[in-house]
Parts: sequence; structure tokens; C-alpha cells
Amino acid sequence: MNYNKDGVVTDKFRGTPTYDPLRVGVSMAVKLGSIAVHVEELLSSNGHEFDTAALKTLLDDAEVKEWLDAMSKKAFLPVKR
Repeated sequence: MNYNKDGVVTDKFRGTPTYDPLRVGVSMAVKLGSIAVHVEELLSSNGHEFDTAALKTLLDDAEVKEWLDAMSKKAFLPVKR
């Protein structure tokens, strides 16, 4: 299997690209880091509306949604209640 910078792998046998959520590109790594920082800020005594708005924007991002979906399919995320 060959990975590119975005975590897309080409399956040798099928020749079709598949997404590996464990190998994220720079863009996704930055978004995940931003989510962590905004959650940390929101949970602190200094958290404010900006952190909530930033998190909503990040969670609505197509790349983040695709990553969350792929991680869920591999059972790497908690199941929502």
C-alpha cells in the first residue's frame, strides 16, 4: 500500500484509493490541534463564545466530518449517546 500526504492509500489489488484516518495530512493535523486547543480554552475559566464558535466551525468542516466518519467505521471513536 502506498500513502500520500493526505492519508489516501491505493490498494494494490483493487487499485482503488481508500482513506486511512490514522495517516492524516498537515491540514487535518492543524484542524485536530485547533479542536484540542479550543476545547482546552472552553473548559478553562477563561473560555468564551469564540471557542464555541470555532469548535462549531471546525466540526462542520467537510474534512473533519470525513475523518470522524472513517474513525467511527474503524470503531476508534466513542459511540454517541
